[in-house]
Amino acid sequence: SGAGIGGGGIYGDTQSGDAENIIIQGYATVDAKGSGSAAGIGGGGNGGNAENIIIRGHSKVTATAGDGAAIGGGYGSTSGGSAKGIVIRDHATVVAKSDGGYWLGDSCAAIGAAGDKGKDTEAEVTIGTAGATAEQEDVHVTATGLYGSAIGSGIKDTKVTIQGHSTIRMESRKNSTAIGSNYGNVEVNIKDNVTIDTDNASATAEPDHAGSSIGGGDIRGDSNRKVVVNIDGGTNGKVKIGDGVQIFGKYGAISATEVNIGDNVLLKMKPWESSDAKYILSLIHISEPTRP
Repeated sequence: SGAGIGGGGIYGDTQSGDAENIIIQGYATVDAKGSGSAAGIGGGGNGGNAENIIIRGHSKVTATAGDGAAIGGGYGSTSGGSAKGIVIRDHATVVAKSDGGYWLGDSCAAIGAAGDKGKDTEAEVTIGTAGATAEQEDVHVTATGLYGSAIGSGIKDTKVTIQGHSTIRMESRKNSTAIGSNYGNVEVNIKDNVTIDTDNASATAEPDHAGSSIGGGDIRGDSNRKVVVNIDGGTNGKVKIGDGVQIFGKYGAISATEVNIGDNVLLKMKPWESSDAKYILSLIHISEPTRP
């Protein structure tokens, strides 16, 4: 159960291979597949961590994983699986898909951490370069999770920053949260010239279970979770979320304890509906106990 690129895999209770300082750049074309519970690019099976994975230049990267993150951590039954310093920027094109299943604990991201058995797993993902315009940057990322988020999925802490000139298509097929995490503290920052849409193919495949929401999913009042979502195009930028295909989620298209929306933001959301249309939940869900 080794990563396509990164840590090796071993069986038993011993910690698997971590992966550090992987750089894919220039005009590289990469197709990486993880075996067993390993990442496509990143940590090995049985809980390999990933740190400082950088995809830049004009790289074209496809990463898939069966039971780990496509880019990030490998699934661990007791520990590991964190992903820190994951960076995609410049003119890179990335397609990442994880098929991490329910038995792994609902938390194998396409890009990010893997496995909720590692209770302290963290995810830190940055897409784009701060302040970059269309003339300077053109990042394209398609991220598809199964039971985990498309981007994020840390258990203890998750931080996702999408900035510069970045185009994102994302979806989780059996998880409401696509950017962020259903667990722990979450910070999502979306700024500059970013376009984010639902990957409609995945939504159509699992209409009763899929989600493309941003934030923290089901935030219970007694959880003490801190989930912050900041969206800001700034003076010269333009953030467009759901303009092509609206975002949605079972617990709100945006679910957080704090939502800050700044200048030059276009946000299109739709209610989540069950197959029998018994209920529709709020588009933006803000957990009440955090309000002064």
